[in-house]
Amino acid sequence: MARERPGKLNYASPGNGTPQHLGMELFKQRLGIDIVHVPYKGAAGAMQDLVGGQVEIAYLPVHTALPFAAAGKLRILAVAGNKRSILAPDAPSFKELGFDNMDIELWYGIFGPARLPAEIVAKWSGELAAVLALDDAKDALLKQGLVPAFAPPDALANLMRDDVARWRAVVDKAGIQPD
Repeated sequence: MARERPGKLNYASPGNGTPQHLGMELFKQRLGIDIVHVPYKGAAGAMQDLVGGQVEIAYLPVHTALPFAAAGKLRILAVAGNKRSILAPDAPSFKELGFDNMDIELWYGIFGPARLPAEIVAKWSGELAAVLALDDAKDALLKQGLVPAFAPPDALANLMRDDVARWRAVVDKAGIQPD
């Protein structure tokens, strides 16, 4: 539909420069489609207009979309990852649909001062891995729409470096400016 009607479809995001905005811009760039960004002042208005039909599409966190999908008010087209989400196992991943290099999952990390001694980093890393392995912790995170996963400090540093480069390129190509 976007290819047939370039510049005629609108997508909602909770605001300029949000992960949802950047995710959709990456999607547009990779697919070579033209969909107009409609930034809102938060997720509530974006969701309201998506459900109400004022915008055709939105890029949302899975846990935000699930209640609306369960109520039949919206349809989850895909999840932005290399595999299906455990939160929405019936929704295909971008990779399953043939869109490679579209792994756009949000992540959270725990950081310390730049000169934190290695033994303290190792201690915190071990403690964090142990906590994330607890069933109670996994359940609590899943209820908030977060999928628990542990990455050691060097893997997190690589992920952060790669994400900064990827998003910088998306922002530059899309001409996104801060509000």
